[in-house]
Amino acid sequence: MLFRTVLLLLSILPGICPSASAETRALLIGASDYDNSFGIPDLKGPVNDIHLIMDMLKERGINDVRVLLDEEPDSGKPTKNNIMSAFARLEEESKAGDLVYIHMSGHGSRQPDQNGDETDGLDEIFLPSDVKKTPQGAQTVPNALVDDEIGDAIDKIRDKGASVWLVMDSCHSGGGMRDASNYSASRNVDPGILGLQTVAAASAIGNEPSDDIASSQDKEGRGEILAFYAARSSEVAKEIDLSEGNSKDNSGWFGLFSSTLVKKLEQNPNLTYRQLFQSVLSDINNNGSLGVAKLQTPSWEGSMIDNLVLGTRTGSARQTFLVKGDEIEAGLVQGLQVGTLVGLIGSDLSSKDYLGFAQVEEVETRLAYLRPVAKDCEPDTEALCEWTGDIEENARFAQVIAQPRDQVIKFSPIFDLQSGEPLKGHEWLEDMLKIELDKTSSQVGISAQQSNAAYDVQILRDKDVLWFGPQASIGRKPVGLPFKIGDHADEAIAGKLSSILARIIHAEYFAKSMSTLVSEDTVQDDAPVEIAARVASSRSEDLVPSDSRNYSPPKECRGALRKMDMKSTSDLDAGQDLKQCDYLEFDAKGTSEDAMDVNRIHIDPKYCIHTTYELVEGTAKSKPLGDPMVICSDCPAPARYSAGYERVFVIASKTQDNKESLNLTGLVENCFDDDQAGPSRSVLDRSRDLQSGLGAIMQKATNSRSAMSFSSAVSDVWVDKFQWRTVPKEFVLLE
Repeated sequence: MLFRTVLLLLSILPGICPSASAETRALLIGASDYDNSFGIPDLKGPVNDIHLIMDMLKERGINDVRVLLDEEPDSGKPTKNNIMSAFARLEEESKAGDLVYIHMSGHGSRQPDQNGDETDGLDEIFLPSDVKKTPQGAQTVPNALVDDEIGDAIDKIRDKGASVWLVMDSCHSGGGMRDASNYSASRNVDPGILGLQTVAAASAIGNEPSDDIASSQDKEGRGEILAFYAARSSEVAKEIDLSEGNSKDNSGWFGLFSSTLVKKLEQNPNLTYRQLFQSVLSDINNNGSLGVAKLQTPSWEGSMIDNLVLGTRTGSARQTFLVKGDEIEAGLVQGLQVGTLVGLIGSDLSSKDYLGFAQVEEVETRLAYLRPVAKDCEPDTEALCEWTGDIEENARFAQVIAQPRDQVIKFSPIFDLQSGEPLKGHEWLEDMLKIELDKTSSQVGISAQQSNAAYDVQILRDKDVLWFGPQASIGRKPVGLPFKIGDHADEAIAGKLSSILARIIHAEYFAKSMSTLVSEDTVQDDAPVEIAARVASSRSEDLVPSDSRNYSPPKECRGALRKMDMKSTSDLDAGQDLKQCDYLEFDAKGTSEDAMDVNRIHIDPKYCIHTTYELVEGTAKSKPLGDPMVICSDCPAPARYSAGYERVFVIASKTQDNKESLNLTGLVENCFDDDQAGPSRSVLDRSRDLQSGLGAIMQKATNSRSAMSFSSAVSDVWVDKFQWRTVPKEFVLLE
């Protein structure tokens, strides 16, 4: 794993403001001229990849570009020393707010893990042009660039406040694959050729790249990260002759991933990174020039996925899904349901005109099937619209237009905190809540209403504050999400209340949907991953009153953590009480050699959803599932008082060839208000993202087209749930 640093007290550390003179710079690496004496073949495409990328950057006005190419020695050859020196230069020159683009084209392979951070026991390596054969008995390839080294270098750039977009167009596999035609070749070197006979068999296992370059949690002031990988570790990255033999030299050869990426950006320069990735994946899947051989499956990791490519602001385009014939690569996980109405789009994602419309008639966890319908189709789960014509054959993507409203989020009446009785004499408040709840429900497309009986969300009033939570009090002390009200309704308060209600509806909708998938009947031995949630408890005597003079939560918890016995952790019990400065960590370990997409989705007491994605491959060792949490029930801004009920859903799914990974980053998060980190987005955009994220999960939970309902199908999504109660610190001090 790369830069797996435990970053504690994330939410309560001061931020760093980005520079007003942010710059974009690039490092482009193309290794193609290798030592052939022991079997490494030269490559033809990297030099063309780099020139293609250079032209694209120049068209966008980006001129600070460093190039390392074998064919152009004056620019510097792509040796390991030169590459590491170029990384160091980027670190030295970068500052807060900058964007750094790194592109690496060349051979890739694997070698035995040297520091025990890989779940499959293997490190991915990029091969600079001066790579050497491994001496007999050694376990590392001389001059190879190990994934950990790349990650450390990028980590240092991000620590300067700059964000990084990394593209690796190289193979991460040790297993070979026959080329599809005379006009394609592999960017793969078998570890056996490098002298690493011991990993030749192990590296042929069907695993995803485990570079983990994008997996470390951000700390305040650190730049963001996004990594695009050209192929999984069980696959080879292709380079192809686009001229199909008509060029007299090697000028027609390009990396399949690199050339497709540039082509899509030339067609649509204003894509988000997610749209770009999906467009590239769609083109690779529909490339008929490579014959019937299995094509490579790109993957991505990181937090910038919904930003504009080589831009700084978040894109506002609707979430899109790949379409092939009558299949849409989304389902219950992404929020699709039977009856969902979608608009169909061609290869031009910037187009505002739909080619046609379709309705989901069957839905699985990560896949759904469409029927063509008219534009005025009204989504209804029970009665589908009339079949109209055929699915547009040029349709490549789909966007959700409307959802059937079949799941209701129920809110309680407003209760008085002290008496526990329904609030009386505040009709204006009850009326405002009802009006805003109806309006917000309509905006987000998820049914919500008040209920006098069973409810999902309790509402308590304490003086001039409304509190929302699964249970909004602990021992007569309010907990959960607070909302300050006045003594009468006004437009400003109503608007803020609507935003709060949207956040709650999103979170509860997600929690309800995931709860239907919790694998309660699955014994741990049958689970695709073993999940461990462990707690190390702070000592009550190390906590201090929050109203103490010069009180500092970071100082308090640093002291508590120093005195904590980290070796004496215990398993988290369902509904367990946690307190200030307790330390909670999640680990995941594979139970088979299958590569698993694993998402940890945390719903905090304020109904904010936090997503952590990890790739878990192999059974060699456990892997941290996101960075540990340090419980902070009583904190000042920005985290503030955060006692209440918390939930974590762990969602695991086997990776699929030529399919996008089940990475829910950016799809289910719901906190983008002024007091939360993140871009400003409309309620409707957030709702579409959430529902599309849920559709991604649910589509994978059923895996049989003949299954007409979720419950009757075999699931290929595994969901586990953890919950606890974070108690106010004053209770701990009183005890």
